[in-house]
Amino acid sequence: MMASGANSRCAKRLSLQTVLATVIDSNDEDSDNDSDESYDDEVRDPDYVADAAEDPDIIAEVDENEIPNNTEVRLARKRKAEPSSWQRNIKSKTYNTGQRKSYNGHTTPRKVGETCAESCKLSCSSKFNADDRQIIFDAYWKTNSHERRRDFIVNHARKFAKRRSLTNGAPSRRANTVYYFLPCKSENVRVCKIFFLKTLDISDSTIRHNLEYFSAGFAVVAKPRKPVNKLPDADKQTVINHINSFPKIDSHYCRATTKRQYLDPTLSVNALYKLYITKCLEEKWNPVKESMYRYIFNTEFNLGFHNPSKDVCDTCSKYQLKKEGNVLSESDELQQIQHLKRKQQARTTKETDKMVIDGSHITAVFDLQQVLTAPKLNVGSAYYLRKLNVYNFTILELQTHQGFCYTWNESEGKRGTNEIASALTCWLLEKDREGYTRVILYSDSCGGQNRNRLMCTALIHFLCNAKNIKIIEQKFFETGHSQNECDSMHSCIERQFSKSNVFLPSGFQQHMKNANKRKPYNISELGFDSFYDFDELNSRVFKQNAFAGIISTHHIIYSIDHKDVKVTFADEIGGMHCEKAYRKRGQPVNLKSYVLSQAYNSQLNIDVQKRDDLLKLSEYLPKDCQNFYRQLPVDD
Repeated sequence: MMASGANSRCAKRLSLQTVLATVIDSNDEDSDNDSDESYDDEVRDPDYVADAAEDPDIIAEVDENEIPNNTEVRLARKRKAEPSSWQRNIKSKTYNTGQRKSYNGHTTPRKVGETCAESCKLSCSSKFNADDRQIIFDAYWKTNSHERRRDFIVNHARKFAKRRSLTNGAPSRRANTVYYFLPCKSENVRVCKIFFLKTLDISDSTIRHNLEYFSAGFAVVAKPRKPVNKLPDADKQTVINHINSFPKIDSHYCRATTKRQYLDPTLSVNALYKLYITKCLEEKWNPVKESMYRYIFNTEFNLGFHNPSKDVCDTCSKYQLKKEGNVLSESDELQQIQHLKRKQQARTTKETDKMVIDGSHITAVFDLQQVLTAPKLNVGSAYYLRKLNVYNFTILELQTHQGFCYTWNESEGKRGTNEIASALTCWLLEKDREGYTRVILYSDSCGGQNRNRLMCTALIHFLCNAKNIKIIEQKFFETGHSQNECDSMHSCIERQFSKSNVFLPSGFQQHMKNANKRKPYNISELGFDSFYDFDELNSRVFKQNAFAGIISTHHIIYSIDHKDVKVTFADEIGGMHCEKAYRKRGQPVNLKSYVLSQAYNSQLNIDVQKRDDLLKLSEYLPKDCQNFYRQLPVDD
């Protein structure tokens, strides 16, 4: 676009809004029918980065504001890279927005340079004063768009065929003449090359490059180069599908605080890759390298192979984070003190109760081991198929060091309070026959299994029917600090069968017997007819809100009082107890003659797909073990 008044002077100063409008309008001069998105690679590709080799003076910016905010946040095993926080990209952004530039090894901020000489034929300095040049400079760099700046140069530095030659017929290196313009109000005013470059603080190479690559008034931006070694999407999807084909289980100890899932503990990334290679040979896939397989496993999944060996305390973790951030309040300090106090109370009283040996008192800890699966096979295809869940409820007597294991599988019962309370009642009946009069029970504070109204109902019913036991105490470890002696039982059992095949759920029992050589564990296998429905008893005999507030209780005492059971709660072990009136009015039910109903009338059905997987696994089992899985009841 040629300026009609190229030599006219500007009578008024320029405004920043005027120059910005001129810069923006320059994109639409020659193409009114085209949308901005047709030529703006940053709109189509938020991750676009221009190649510095194409433009030696301008380095592309990485603007975190251009990244779409609707991107789904996906949890992964390892953190993903954040290019916007990389130092080189931060420097690139500050460089490309005019905040800094490098010249001969020195870094300085961009600024408006000196004007041209007074002898300039175009008299540029008389057309623009210092404020006008600063406004143009700011508008050019504050567009914050690499493509907008390139379009500005294309529309304000025009190339024409040279009008005359001074080489007397000899070949000339210059084939064209370039005219330079700067915006002034509603028109472009011609200036000299030096004035143009100094005003924008750019180099001559920037002009040459942009004038060489442009079309229809727009700079031609090179498309991002596709990496020659980029993994095809189809190959990546085969890796994802292969990893998804393995059964996953939630964390046993930290399932309330983490979303990480776990694969078979006998697996590893290396073992997964070997199975993947075998699968590729069978399906005729193109295998990826192990490094790429490991990268996809770490970035696309949040999976582990070993469950945590102990609980993670959220309260202590949050306190430590607040302490490091200097945002602790007095209430936070007080809560942490009470938290640590309850933790120490449980540990101290446990050691004290453990030392009481008089033949009438027994102290025990109990816990449910993490889920076992059967059959356990060291066969490649077994890793892809779902297995039958096996539960092991463990009790360890602290005085006698005798361990008890009560096992059942998912076709016999679930792992709720009815199952836990029924197994615990079996052990209490044995202690009652042995003549103990006082029982102290330690467990974690799990509300779904140990600390709830159904467990209270079960212990009250047992105490009403007991012959010798007169007092039962429940003491709960502080949440996050529930490590106890049962953990050593679980570790010993898992170590026993870690390298062995287990064909049937009952096969775990033999390993449990051999786990402790000095004092073998007492093993009991429970069936569906071993579990009782304490929910029915609770709804018939007890008040609806009889055990309200039990979630914050750490000490419960059940004692025989005039042929009935007295129940008291305390928020701290050894603290002040409050008696609970739990019976309904007008319904004097005799708990001693009350017959509990069974929780299940028959075996529980398992999923059809799981049964099919079990039948596939039975091909690797001895014939006498296959019938067990064939006879499992399934859903219709």
